[in-house]
Amino acid sequence: MQPYRNCDVKRRLPGCIIIGTPKSGTKALIEFIGAHPDVEIAQGEAKFFNRNDNYYKGYQHYLKKMPLSCPDQITLEKSPEYFYSRVAPYRIHKMNHSIKLIIIVKDPVQRAISDYIHRRTTFSGRKETNYTFEELVYDNSTKKLRTQYLPVIRSIYYRYILNWLTYFSPNQIHVADGNNLIVEPQDELSKVQDFLGLERLITKDSFVYNSTKGYYCLWTHSSTQCLAPCKGHKNHSVSPELVNKLNLYFKPYNELFFNIINKRLSWS
Repeated sequence: MQPYRNCDVKRRLPGCIIIGTPKSGTKALIEFIGAHPDVEIAQGEAKFFNRNDNYYKGYQHYLKKMPLSCPDQITLEKSPEYFYSRVAPYRIHKMNHSIKLIIIVKDPVQRAISDYIHRRTTFSGRKETNYTFEELVYDNSTKKLRTQYLPVIRSIYYRYILNWLTYFSPNQIHVADGNNLIVEPQDELSKVQDFLGLERLITKDSFVYNSTKGYYCLWTHSSTQCLAPCKGHKNHSVSPELVNKLNLYFKPYNELFFNIINKRLSWS
């Protein structure tokens, strides 16, 4: 709850949800926009609309995961796995057909590599973690990409956004650029503030570059707020030849995605 506000404080259903994509900067984006005085953010990931064990507990269960807010504030939550869920769009639309949604995506090759690193770290007991990214996505015997590897499949964005556009109009969905968020965070935050109808209070002066971490941190009240050390990791080393093969593979899918959202992104 933002300090020094006097209002009818209670937990409210979100007016906006960051629905994805994983490993593209969702954590940084929600932390940055959460610095705005007219925004209250949920901590953690609700994972309500994509998981039956949560959804069937009802909205009261969901509300418990929301922050306290005032009537004139926007409640915002993020659950990046929503983007890939077949049922989440319908369920969110059923809750609020006029809600605003934010998708953040980055270069699909980089996202796939980051996804691999996350899976290797999080699921250390799985057989998959015994292999390098190169071994999982490229078959040396056939000289072909293994395009059914999940981190690769999940970087084909156009396949998933079509499901969301079945329930929501394009003007309800803002697509943020995860690559640009790293180098020009104030640019992406200006667009998000405009999309949410907020005054542009988060500006270039709101950020400071941390040369040790290698990314921008939020500056508030003479202190800096950075993501946890596990965030912003350097990507796993991948050969330029494999990166080029993946870029060529993703190119037609990227073009389909750009046509659907009617804009290009910095990594196009």
